[in-house]
Amino acid sequence: MRAFHQFSFRISRHQIRRLVFPVCCAFTLIPVMVSVAQAATYYVATTGNDSAAGTEEALPFRTIQRAASVMRAGDTCLIRGGIYRETVTPANSGSAGAPIIFEAYQNERVIISGADIVSGFTLYQPNIYKAAMPWSMGKGKDQVFMAGAVQPEARFPNTASPGLEYPVPLLGSVWPPRGDFHVPVGTTDRVTSGLLSAQTSGLWSGGLYLGTHYQSYQFQAADITDSASGILTVTPLKQAKWYNIEYSWLPEFGRGFISGVLAALDEPGEWVHQAGVLYLQTPQGQHPESIIIEAKARQLAFDLTGKSYITVRSLEVVSAGLTMYKATNCTIDGAKFSYINQFNRPQSTTTPNPQPGIEAGIYIGGRYNTVKNSTIAYSAGSGLWITGRDHLITNNVIHDIGYAGSYSPIDIGPDPTVESPTADRGGHVISFNTLYNSGRALISIGRDIVYHHRTGRALTPPLKYGLPTPYRKIRIVNNELYHANILTMDSGLFYTNGTDGGGTEIAYNVIHDDLQPYIRGFGVYLDNASWGYDVHHNVLWMGREEGWRQAFMANMPGGKIVSDGPVFTWDPRLPFAPHNGGDRHFWRNTYKLDYHNGVAGLKDSDFPDGRFAFGANVSAPATTALHAQ
Repeated sequence: MRAFHQFSFRISRHQIRRLVFPVCCAFTLIPVMVSVAQAATYYVATTGNDSAAGTEEALPFRTIQRAASVMRAGDTCLIRGGIYRETVTPANSGSAGAPIIFEAYQNERVIISGADIVSGFTLYQPNIYKAAMPWSMGKGKDQVFMAGAVQPEARFPNTASPGLEYPVPLLGSVWPPRGDFHVPVGTTDRVTSGLLSAQTSGLWSGGLYLGTHYQSYQFQAADITDSASGILTVTPLKQAKWYNIEYSWLPEFGRGFISGVLAALDEPGEWVHQAGVLYLQTPQGQHPESIIIEAKARQLAFDLTGKSYITVRSLEVVSAGLTMYKATNCTIDGAKFSYINQFNRPQSTTTPNPQPGIEAGIYIGGRYNTVKNSTIAYSAGSGLWITGRDHLITNNVIHDIGYAGSYSPIDIGPDPTVESPTADRGGHVISFNTLYNSGRALISIGRDIVYHHRTGRALTPPLKYGLPTPYRKIRIVNNELYHANILTMDSGLFYTNGTDGGGTEIAYNVIHDDLQPYIRGFGVYLDNASWGYDVHHNVLWMGREEGWRQAFMANMPGGKIVSDGPVFTWDPRLPFAPHNGGDRHFWRNTYKLDYHNGVAGLKDSDFPDGRFAFGANVSAPATTALHAQ
């Protein structure tokens, strides 16, 4: 049972509205009872028929979408066990006290899949089969499953170069192999590697190179136009130029791999999709027709765009995500999402403000939406991309996110498609979640980069810091965050850049084991032009002590650092941005130096002012009461 540490809870207007709702409804009790009495229950089964009535258990619909097209406020869709290959787009919204609910029938296992079956395989070459696959999600965005298990797109090398192995066990079919590749200083169109020695000219032409180099903020991708022994020729990068920038003090520490080329198809379980044909080797050498082969065909399992009061409960989603774009009062409860987003060419390397949600597994926009009691795993991009106002994210396990090297399990950011740079955003509660295994940070709060640059001035050519993107106070409390920055550098387990947190509280969390390579590592990192954060009563350890690893980093420009312990900052040039901003507070935190005994080894004395509860327990569902903390 959770025992809350005694500290004050502040309740937002929306939280108060939720708490007093039953009193307000007392005056409309009879109409509500009539509405509920008229609510319908629809049944869906893989053996059903969309021409059936759907309102009787013996006469179910065949598709969930058929029910979604007729459901109204207060209706429930009970889904029998099985696999449903569709995108569900409700025609109507629910209402307060009468949501539209999609849930599994009597806890049967319901899977909504974004993948379709591929069949008709014939032998192409020894051990390699092929079949027509006329659809594609786009270059680097396809995903293939064999006998229910995700399999890697063919890549070179197949495993990490010596010394570049991952420090923790990871699912190798989605996390990239870290090969020893390098970008020569001052170039943008060449990649070299001893792994390429004595290889045939043109072997990798038409493929994709992905890697991190120098500052290694994130993975970047470039098309391979030619190759020869020891070298790749790639399309020159225009933005960030492999992060080999003027103020980089880091040496080249390149890691990368090649994909999307038939020449790389050399191991069981690998596959390549080219010109409408899927080529593959099966995991155990069996004929593909003896197992189920599936390939991603849809981005979304649920599209709740613009809808209100829709609940998705106790369902599994595989190879697809969910969007709540411009949605209000929608809920995900007790769900399991896996392989929710796939790409290996980060959009943000080519556009200044990525279109929100394109690289997210689950997009949370609008206002007052909730994700609780759920497991979310395996996304190349974000686990949750959160925009808008007053969302609740509580009691979830979110892991193995950002394996394309750019995103986080929880990314909070602006949505330039619906918000101005200074819009009223934030006010979220992020509580009692367990987040682990991320390519970059575990929780990030992002800026509107176009606005930030437009309002700044360059101190030196690469350094241009403008006004921060503002947020209403966000509460990030009672979470466990660990194993961050597996692929990238210059980040933290929590990270923000160019934001005004509006008093955002980061408190009562256990934050540990930063895995970024080379010598950097930070627990809570408030990067350039970020202020308005209150960091207190956290327990932190870095897991590795070599090099430059600190519990807290508060970079400049920014306001005064108010702290009862050490906080690192640097670069005296940076305070000359438009203004220095608000304070950054760090107080009553515990930093355990050279600690390696994990959560189980923590003592009561390690917790500032007494032990507190943290992390998720998805077997103990959260209640609405958590929203009032």
